[in-house]
Amino acid sequence: MHNTKANEELRAMIERKAAAEIASYLDMLSAQEVVYAMSHLTKGQQRQLIEMLSPEDAAEVMGDIPESQAADLLMEMETSEAAAILQEMESDDQADVMMEIEEDDAEEILSQLSPED
Repeated sequence: MHNTKANEELRAMIERKAAAEIASYLDMLSAQEVVYAMSHLTKGQQRQLIEMLSPEDAAEVMGDIPESQAADLLMEMETSEAAAILQEMESDDQADVMMEIEEDDAEEILSQLSPED
């Protein structure tokens, strides 16, 4: 799946704002393939992709990419959107990503999280 054609298709889906297509495409990829695909997108395309996905799907992608990259993407979002994605992440991924975020920003995002039932 590591090929230029696949990356071009992903960029085209982002341009078309084809959120359902993107989610289906990413579901077919391994974690390694997701990292590869994301690494070949511009920062703006990465942000668009994450914002088009449901919080659950975005959390899955965030768990696959490097923590520093996930933290950068979360910090560029509205606090409520970042919190919704973070809420869906596995707790170990949450902790790893939060360690990469500046303390003030992290506190703001954490204040938006719903308590676990």
